Amino acid sequence: MKVRFVKGVPQALFPSFVSALAQKNEENNYFVTRWNSDIERYLASFEFVEEYSFAGVLSTLNSGGFSRVQKVSEIGDFSLTGDVITFWQPGFGDPVRLSYFGDEMEEISTIDATTGRSLRKLKNLLLGNINELTDKVDYDNIRVETKYERFSETAYVNIGRLVEVKRAFPGGQNQMYSGTTEMDLQSPPLFFKNTELITNYVTEFTGKGYLVTLITKHNKALPRTLSSLKNVHINKSELNLAGNHDDNYAFVGQILKNGGRDLEMGFVSHELNLIVLTDRELFGTVFIGSRRNKSLKSSQAQKLLKKLEGEIELEDLIVHEDYGVGIYKGFVMEDEREYLKIAYALEDELFVPLEQLHKLTKYIGDEKPELTRLGKSTWERVKSSVKKQVAIAARELARHYANVELANAVEISSEDSNSYLEFCNEFEFELTEDQIKSEREILNDLAKGKPMSRLLIGDVGYGKTEMIMRAGFKVAEVGLQVIILCPTTVLAIQHYKNFVKRFKKFPLEVGLLSRNNTQIKNREILENFEQGKVDIIIATHRALANDLKPKRLGLLVIDEEQRFGVKQKEKIRKLEAGVHTLFVSATPIPRTLAMAMSSIQDISMITTPPPGRRAVETHVQKLNWHTIVKAVSAEVERGGQVFFIHNEIKTIPSVVAKLQGLIPDLRITVAHGSMPPENVDKVVTDFYERKYDCLVATTIIENGIDFPNVNTLIVNNAHRLGLAQMYQLRGRVGRSSRQAAAYFFYQGRNLPAENEIEVVKTESDLKPAKYIERLEAILEAQELGSGFRIASRDLEIRGAGNLLGAEQHGSIAKVGYGLYMQMLADEIEKLKT
Repeated sequence: MKVRFVKGVPQALFPSFVSALAQKNEENNYFVTRWNSDIERYLASFEFVEEYSFAGVLSTLNSGGFSRVQKVSEIGDFSLTGDVITFWQPGFGDPVRLSYFGDEMEEISTIDATTGRSLRKLKNLLLGNINELTDKVDYDNIRVETKYERFSETAYVNIGRLVEVKRAFPGGQNQMYSGTTEMDLQSPPLFFKNTELITNYVTEFTGKGYLVTLITKHNKALPRTLSSLKNVHINKSELNLAGNHDDNYAFVGQILKNGGRDLEMGFVSHELNLIVLTDRELFGTVFIGSRRNKSLKSSQAQKLLKKLEGEIELEDLIVHEDYGVGIYKGFVMEDEREYLKIAYALEDELFVPLEQLHKLTKYIGDEKPELTRLGKSTWERVKSSVKKQVAIAARELARHYANVELANAVEISSEDSNSYLEFCNEFEFELTEDQIKSEREILNDLAKGKPMSRLLIGDVGYGKTEMIMRAGFKVAEVGLQVIILCPTTVLAIQHYKNFVKRFKKFPLEVGLLSRNNTQIKNREILENFEQGKVDIIIATHRALANDLKPKRLGLLVIDEEQRFGVKQKEKIRKLEAGVHTLFVSATPIPRTLAMAMSSIQDISMITTPPPGRRAVETHVQKLNWHTIVKAVSAEVERGGQVFFIHNEIKTIPSVVAKLQGLIPDLRITVAHGSMPPENVDKVVTDFYERKYDCLVATTIIENGIDFPNVNTLIVNNAHRLGLAQMYQLRGRVGRSSRQAAAYFFYQGRNLPAENEIEVVKTESDLKPAKYIERLEAILEAQELGSGFRIASRDLEIRGAGNLLGAEQHGSIAKVGYGLYMQMLADEIEKLKT
């Protein structure tokens, strides 16, 4: 074995450093973030596993500290099934499977711990004796990057050490050498939102000829003066590092390129005259979701929680799974190691090493949770009580899962019929990769003979409706019926018109159950559905009435499922028995997420926007009619239309009068929920046909309206709306390749200026008014695909009390939404094994 000392690589930067080396050397790497004699002995025990016979591997696992179990679920486990050995060793995010034919090793691969599905093939593998790791804390300090199929013979070790493991020569022993590799990557200062310090620091070093790169997700929060400085680059990940530098620095640019906007920390190199600052240094934020959460084995659960977690900022509430609820206070350095500092009750403090970030979740729950006292058994009692409630909820979900598993459904061939291909070709846009993947997942489910239970998650305008149409066509063409449930009449009408347009060339009948219809019309549709004359029904909760009796129901689609009430969902469950079910949402509710994370419900995610889609420019400001006139006039002048949202019916006439007085030629129409349904339908239709320039409406247009020609949104009194409402409203514009804009006007306390950071000065500043938090959140989440971020932030602002029952809400309040979801998913996985 060869040990080489490496100086000048900050601990938090080491993963990016190793990744850059892997890119340069085209190999994978072991690395550790802590050095001690146990880890040194463990690395020295490494042998290449492909040199072992079947019996030799078993012997090594038995003598090397691994425990034989029926199913591998955590580090240190191994199992034996026929000629297959599975084990989970330190450093790996997933177990490893060795497949033998007799004594000949056929394949080495990592697998998903829950499903057993093969993830990545490996050419070779190092296996060590974990008896050498007397403290299991060291498991968290060892990681393996398996980016390339060719596995590395090198273990890179931080805290100044680089270890190379070479195959032992016959009759010889591995030997240790010493050497030093000098690096010049230093930790930058931490500014913690102080704009004056940031500006002074950057100005000073750019004046000295340094190149300064700012990698941030919060461009608008940067001081405006920085963008005008020479040698300052914002979110530029590829740098031309000119000059004759030692080869040791050649991969610094690769570190930036690999990390991009997810780079975990910045650095300073005086040798290169280079400074890189990230959100960590600028604002003190940490993105928890970027790290693997080891307490969940399901890759599906990992993917969902990564979406839901996100950044923690200074003074955010945070939950440590072992120590409880505290307040995040930033970074500290102790003994050349970096820690997150968390404040607890009675001025207690906890320093959490970076390699244990997977134990942290952002607190989402009640407004004022009780901080935990360290050194007491309080937190264990809290977790124990929550676990009892989690077990009850898990059993209820597991029963649902068992019923689905026992039920049978009609098998619908996944092969594409000529009519299905013709139907798909009618779609005027090219599918994104995510849409293609989601379509195949849905069709494969339909072909299994078991009832599909799939959650389709996609941001506003990302093509979920097309997936519903294709699933509906596939089911209806074989003679089965389809029910599509919508939360609002407006959305049901919109779907109906789209379905009729797409299905008109095919011999399939589409019906609409709506309050717009007469009772006689609705009764006729229901009778035809019962007789099998109607293939697809689109409806609101009207379809859940007792008189709905399909002849041969094959597919149930619940669109925007988070909008249905408890009683409605109970009726939905009765329809689900033996029926393929597709849930569709941009912001799914906790119960649905729990089912998806525990694999009770499969999930498809559409995360990529359609080609040409642009993010909506979002503006938040005090009510300003001059700005409104300018924005509306500009949109109409370019041939577009405008949504003007005013969510107070009695004052709509005065708003219309004001707007008409300022823009006399503007063609204005009005829609709200107190109007007769047939009138609302006519207004919406006329507006769609461009007979009007501006639709003044309540939030009745929140869901499902798709008008590509409407690319300016004005929202009055936005401070009265919920965050999810604002997000859904903004999704009504920007549905074409045109640049769209959304203006949220509010009354009350001023928000911080868009280009400045509000420095926390007093305790009252830590808890701004709820509407301030909501408006800041909608302003921050401007990038495409922010649906999960909005869902998480919305839960954080208003809690989960109105989304779950009282007992579950109490549990979430105690441990936070993130940890609660982990515990629930874990409990369900146990029940399923």
